Amino acid sequence: MSNSSEVSYLRSSDQLETTKYPEPSEISAVYAATAKAMSELLQGMFDAVDDSLFELANNARSNNEQNRFFEAMRDVRIKKQTIETALQKNIKALFEPKTVLSSNQEVQEESLFGKDNLALVGESEMELDIAMTSMSSKASANFQGQLIEIKAGFGTLYHAKQPQLIAYPLEPRRICKAFCDACSCLEVDLKEHLLILKQFDRYVMAHFDEILTRCGSAFAHLGIVFSNGRNKTTVKSSGDRGEQTAAKQKRASGHRQSAQNANDMLPALQALLAKANQTANAQQSDHINPKQLSSRSIQQLLNAIQKNSIEELQRPGPGNLPIDASIAQKFASNKAQLNKYDADLINLVSMLFDFILKDYSLAPSMQALISRLQIPIVKVVMQDKTFFNSSSHPARHLLNTLAKAGIGWSESTDKTKDPLYAKIYQIVYRVLEEFDGDIRLFADLSDELDNFLLQEERKSALIEQRTREAEEGRIKSRRAQIKVEETLSKQILSAHHYIPDLVINMLKNGWSRVMFLAYLKDAEEHQWQNVTDISKELIWCLQPLTEARDRQRWITVVPKLLKDLEAGLRSVSYSSSNLEETMLAIKDELTSSFKESSYTQPSSRKDSLTSRIVNRGRDEDKLSDNEPEQRKPDSGRLKAYLARVSELKPGQWVEFRLMNGSQYRCKLSAHIPEADSYIFVNRMGLKPMEKTREELAKDLLHQRVVFLDQGLIIDRALSSIMSNLRQDANNA
Repeated sequence: MSNSSEVSYLRSSDQLETTKYPEPSEISAVYAATAKAMSELLQGMFDAVDDSLFELANNARSNNEQNRFFEAMRDVRIKKQTIETALQKNIKALFEPKTVLSSNQEVQEESLFGKDNLALVGESEMELDIAMTSMSSKASANFQGQLIEIKAGFGTLYHAKQPQLIAYPLEPRRICKAFCDACSCLEVDLKEHLLILKQFDRYVMAHFDEILTRCGSAFAHLGIVFSNGRNKTTVKSSGDRGEQTAAKQKRASGHRQSAQNANDMLPALQALLAKANQTANAQQSDHINPKQLSSRSIQQLLNAIQKNSIEELQRPGPGNLPIDASIAQKFASNKAQLNKYDADLINLVSMLFDFILKDYSLAPSMQALISRLQIPIVKVVMQDKTFFNSSSHPARHLLNTLAKAGIGWSESTDKTKDPLYAKIYQIVYRVLEEFDGDIRLFADLSDELDNFLLQEERKSALIEQRTREAEEGRIKSRRAQIKVEETLSKQILSAHHYIPDLVINMLKNGWSRVMFLAYLKDAEEHQWQNVTDISKELIWCLQPLTEARDRQRWITVVPKLLKDLEAGLRSVSYSSSNLEETMLAIKDELTSSFKESSYTQPSSRKDSLTSRIVNRGRDEDKLSDNEPEQRKPDSGRLKAYLARVSELKPGQWVEFRLMNGSQYRCKLSAHIPEADSYIFVNRMGLKPMEKTREELAKDLLHQRVVFLDQGLIIDRALSSIMSNLRQDANNA
């Protein structure tokens, strides 16, 4: 588009909808404010989409479904920049005068599909259109007042003859459609597409007032003022060339002031820093101030230190020299000093990396690697102050991602062979080697690291799922064995009559298998109660019966009982070669017991299994009697740690301190309450540790395990710095 508005926006007189076209610079100023606000909101949306898809993949019911969600996550990560660029391009097209000054009637009827083609639209497209209509309608209703003012502002900016009819760029439906068009590059299913639109609604359209506020500020810098929030605007006159120049200078000053106001974290930190250093500043006030370094000189010094950092990175050892000390050494010979603003920035970055070097959530080797980025971050904050206020800043996002990736990394003897360590080393090296002020490098490296971590997470998630399923199956099998043994023991011990060795052997080695399988299948087929009733009936039928009612019941029960016993034993292939002989022997024992007329059999003839069960119970009683004496000293303090263990959630990283003095990091993969079992996996998804709730509490009590903090490291660092500065300021 030509810079000459007379050529670019030329129309025939009957189509002209404006008395005067705005300057392209004025349109660009409003668009830039809108695009910046949109970009900040999009970062939160993409993070939410990533988290949602990962959670869906983690809870998937099949490998195919899990792979689908992981593929969708990868597609979104790879095309995130493409979507954002396309959206900005689509929105920029909405600011074209020929688009704005067209009739708004077309916008009201605009949809993803024309009405004439509605019958030809597929179900998926209809779903997307409904979602788009829903979120745009909600935004229009929620921000109706601001939208009316913004529309009036656009009418004034474009000098529209009929402002109420213009198609203003920030009409919610047009923004939603621009986003839908930008997402057309994604190769995802309808479910994932709707999830992305839902997050766009939640993180962008729900905060659409922030975009409208930025746009209103841009109007104010251009001299377009709203009258008490009503649907009226006035524009200040800029008659001659001198007045136009003054207005431009005022707008530039206002834009700088707006940028400073947006970064409310930095002024607060500087104020606290100044108050904390008030005493030191008073002592220095009597001295003659030396000359101050220019911004160019500071950049040259930082570039020199950055080059030295490359050599230090390749040498073993920490070598973490404080930033301010490094700079002081560089210009100590010159009688110069940093101005207060630059000195504050350097001090804040130094505090930030001091926090990183002391953060236990990172292994020392990871701390040393990430700390090499101190000088590039100083250069970043001197260039772009939004680092402290915007969680989506590329450099801040890269630091957070590096720290998040390193939390599960454990110290190893040969770090260079570890893929994660090698990747982080490569990224740090590239920043030191390539960063010359272009912040896009951090965004590119963040995307590269995200793709690497996605592949690593995908591999480990599949292994972790198999590990978790295997452990759950093992624990369920163990529970089934315990349940079968307890049930049979209870049935045998509750009998007050002789049970033949043949029957005991069959129950222990044959029917226990039937009960085991029935317990595992009980959730689906409800067989457990049936098989336990069969063993119970068998034991009952072996007692001598004197009552006529009991003998009649015996006659009714035994035929079906023998049939069920044989079917169950056949299903588990018990003594398949002589099963018929076993069943005949059991039948003979049942018949013999039926002929008994009194309880003449001595109770001492119970089988060896019964004796072992009784003896084992006595041993357990002795152990339980001694156990309270051993636990007594820690029982009071243990309650608090048991409560902490109860708060432990899957995905939480911990560090176990082993008996040989080494540390091992792993995360909680699953908690199985029925077995009181906490399953931990390492970064590769393999299981190195399993603990009970009480074992974990004891480890906490004796400092053998540490729960690692997983919050964003820069956010935690800034919060800590703010707290420390407040304390220092109060003590000053």
